[in-house]
Amino acid sequence: MKEIFKDIPWYNWKYKISNKWNIKSSNYWKKDKTFLMKKHVSDWYYRIWLYRNWKRKQFAVHRLVAQSFLWFDINNSNLCVCHKDDNRKNNLISNLFIWNNNTNINDKVRKWRQSRWEMHQNSKFTKKDIYYIRSSNKMRKDIAAEFWVSPTAISQIVLRKTWKHI
Repeated sequence: MKEIFKDIPWYNWKYKISNKWNIKSSNYWKKDKTFLMKKHVSDWYYRIWLYRNWKRKQFAVHRLVAQSFLWFDINNSNLCVCHKDDNRKNNLISNLFIWNNNTNINDKVRKWRQSRWEMHQNSKFTKKDIYYIRSSNKMRKDIAAEFWVSPTAISQIVLRKTWKHI
């Protein structure tokens, strides 16, 4: 596959990104001189710092590739860029696609890449506890003291604002 460079939107004169996710920067004073920029790993994703108007901003490389080649709006919070092979470090254009955020979360749960409800490491409740909380005639503050949580958390469970699936 031949490497194709395209401008990164909003950084047209300075940065270009390729379909093989290499990023070139041109020198401000000598525009004909370019060099490849280094990427770093944060939260299991490759990230890079870009500068504009003397301010720097960090971007995920896979989102920049999608923005330049798949016409993805990077500011749209309902959409996300996903990897077909679930390898977060494989940012080739052939491995990326755009998906709805809710569908992406459901896919993560289905593939055991994200845990939900009592399977989550920080969960304080199990299904058995939720059934007990909803069927109990005790006051909510007493139940909260029993589980070492706030009464607001118990109210949200009873009113089905959290743990809706049970």
